[in-house]
Amino acid sequence: MAMSTDAGELPLVTSRSELSAAVALFRSLADPTRLALVRRLAGGDRRVTDLVGELGLAQSTVSARLACLRDC
Repeated sequence: MAMSTDAGELPLVTSRSELSAAVALFRSLADPTRLALVRRLAGGDRRVTDLVGELGLAQSTVSARLACLRDC
């Protein structure tokens, strides 16, 4: 992503592909379950079975949300 040279300014998106990547990232984080997964994974590696227990979700749900995050 292209960066602005002026101090204090936000980075500028300069191409459609950069914008598309940013949109995909924000969409993936808009889901509460995926955001909860990201927060837990930020603390280190976790097994799916541990995440299932922590979040109280089905294994298939956790696996599907992780796949979505991986592919975004």
